[in-house]
Amino acid sequence: MIITTVKELNSFELNSEIGLIQSSTVPFKDVLKFANLLGDKQWIHTDKDKCQKQSPLGTPIVHGYLLLGLIPNIINKLLNVTDAKARINYGLNNVRFPQALKVDQEFQVRLVFLLSFDKQNHFGTKFKITFEPIDEGKPFCVAELIYIWIEK
Repeated sequence: MIITTVKELNSFELNSEIGLIQSSTVPFKDVLKFANLLGDKQWIHTDKDKCQKQSPLGTPIVHGYLLLGLIPNIINKLLNVTDAKARINYGLNNVRFPQALKVDQEFQVRLVFLLSFDKQNHFGTKFKITFEPIDEGKPFCVAELIYIWIEK
């Protein structure tokens, strides 16, 4: 974990890796909870038997939006900005899901600092987050995260 201040974020080298979370999975029970919460109960996410028979992957896959929902927890594990009273989610750019993540498949998450900027007397940052296979292969999700940091 990197421990820093809002002002120190500005000194991060562009395209520098902030951190890597290794060996995570999304269990089937979490996919089912998410499906019920969002009302997205497509069989490719929720029906193990049908997936085994009809899906080319042979198993349910994780919702792309569920991966995006994991981002705040990942940021909290990788970055501690000690003098920020708030981190405001300003948005996402260029969200892509190049490959499906299977339920219970291992993955890792990489966070890279892209740039910093001023926004209405506050400090902003842009990061690239990548959910990727443990071994080589296309990522499961790639997105740019934009945050506004409010100092104490």
